[in-house]
Amino acid sequence: MLAFAQKVMAGKVLAREGAAGLEYILILEGEARVEKDGEIINRLSVNDFFGEIALIDGRPRAATVIAETDMNLLVVGSRFFTRLLEITPGLAKEIMLALCKYLREAESKRAIR
Repeated sequence: MLAFAQKVMAGKVLAREGAAGLEYILILEGEARVEKDGEIINRLSVNDFFGEIALIDGRPRAATVIAETDMNLLVVGSRFFTRLLEITPGLAKEIMLALCKYLREAESKRAIR
């Protein structure tokens, strides 16, 4: 699988915490929520993405993502994801910035507890 557009209905589980991560997903339209251990930890909308962590480290999904509205997505398979990083200027930096944001937010929440 290279990449394809996909429409999904509200309520669809797009990624499940602990499952194998086989694709990177870019949100073209719609909104989703991100849950970790059943708790909402983030909300995603147009131009946000997910799935990169599992593709980069080869480990299971870090969180569950659920469509809150009907959505249009761009789904990129794992093999094409690596190629996409090589041929798309700025994509690797955007992903690194997103990972830094996740890390800082997690550290901030940990410091509060």
